[in-house]
Amino acid sequence: MIEYSDYLVLSERDSKNFKGDYRSFCNFKEVLELAENISRKQIDTYLYMDEHYKLPITLVELNKAIDSVKTKKFGSNTKLLRKIALQIGIRKI
Repeated sequence: MIEYSDYLVLSERDSKNFKGDYRSFCNFKEVLELAENISRKQIDTYLYMDEHYKLPITLVELNKAIDSVKTKKFGSNTKLLRKIALQIGIRKI
């Protein structure tokens, strides 16, 4: 899981896609938890808040995004998590 200090580094590197406030960090953690759950199950459709969704990225891209967070090598792969956030209605991460 990501710590707030790591999220601040991410938001500093990509302030266009990631905001540096605590609420955005909490939203990001929620999206990351969802992404990890999808990755564990290796599924391309998922249920969130009683709604069914089709994953907006491939499972390979999803795994790369998760790895970028785990290794703290934030880059273009990390931005892919934003697509999931927007899909489920989380506008600010």
